[in-house]
Amino acid sequence: MPREGNLSVLESLPQDILGDIISRVAKGGREDVLHCMLVSHELAIACKDERVAKNLSLKPLAMNPLSTLNNYEAVMERCLQNGNAEAHYIEGIKEYFYHNNTDISLHHLETSAEGLYEKGIYLYGILMLCRGEIEKGKQYLDKLATSVFRE
Repeated sequence: MPREGNLSVLESLPQDILGDIISRVAKGGREDVLHCMLVSHELAIACKDERVAKNLSLKPLAMNPLSTLNNYEAVMERCLQNGNAEAHYIEGIKEYFYHNNTDISLHHLETSAEGLYEKGIYLYGILMLCRGEIEKGKQYLDKLATSVFRE
């Protein structure tokens, strides 16, 4: 690890720019951010940027949302506070299917859908259809269909 007076070009960038770079790395997942944290003190500070929590990929947790019931509380809380759409999806799943708290879950799932998380869009649209809110459900599912055809 470089000493404070002997920083690499990357480490010597302003924290705002490092935060932006690490937030892009965060899209790869938690392990990538962890590696950045271990590289140097400057990168570890940049990992605390709110953009990192917003963009952090939580794919393994989204595949098993119930794993966050007793684990990953700090990561989930930070991601939720910073508007991470995938974290809102995970929280919505837990609230709807585990805690049977539909009001809170629909808020999280709608936030996930508004954040353009595809699984959140799909689930929220389907739930709206099932709840009799046909137009709202169609509106969200149409968002999903148009995003698929744009690619």
